[in-house]
Amino acid sequence: MECTLRREAHIYFGEWRNEQDYPGQVFGAKTTVDLDVSYTIAEKYTVTIGAQNLFSTYPDKIAQSSAINVFPISGGLADGQVYPRSGGPFGMNGGFGYVSLKANSETQPTFSRR
Repeated sequence: MECTLRREAHIYFGEWRNEQDYPGQVFGAKTTVDLDVSYTIAEKYTVTIGAQNLFSTYPDKIAQSSAINVFPISGGLADGQVYPRSGGPFGMNGGFGYVSLKANSETQPTFSRR
């Protein structure tokens, strides 16, 4: 049995802007963490458990400005947007967990001597 830990800790996304949709707003820098652990069993099966954006980092919310009207009751725009529509460089859906199973169907060649 083999165990592998892969982590991409502290993936840093610098501050960014979208002047077309949110003029004057600077969205702050954020850090996300991706992590997965894999176990290989009998050299044929690999089970992986992991998460992307493990701590559910979200972009800054859209801010009220002279060009942007944020409604106080919803905290969003008229169409319901609270976060920028593109989500910035890492999206706006928070964390994502997954499990995968990989089976290696390749058979090792057998050689015999005569």
